Amino acid sequence: MKKTKQAAAAATATVCPWESGQLGNDIRFARVAPTDLSAAVDKALGLVELSTRLPKKQAKAMEHAAKKSGLAFKAWLREALMEKLTAGKKKASKRK
Repeated sequence: MKKTKQAAAAATATVCPWESGQLGNDIRFARVAPTDLSAAVDKALGLVELSTRLPKKQAKAMEHAAKKSGLAFKAWLREALMEKLTAGKKKASKRK
């Protein structure tokens, strides 16, 4: 048991301050990224903006799920879509 506590302490001590939330989580320093920077980040990450219309009831349910998960709506929606695509690929590969 002693080794486990030491290993956990060592792992905690080596966590990057950005990853642990020690840095970067103070709203006083948050700023909206300029449009050109935002576009450059999207390009570097290979992202494209999509727009769609959803029934109000389902949109509200998704907003609630995003809030419950602690993610912003667009981040939650992106993750949900990626999970659906991954599951679909796995299902398709099993059929082969």
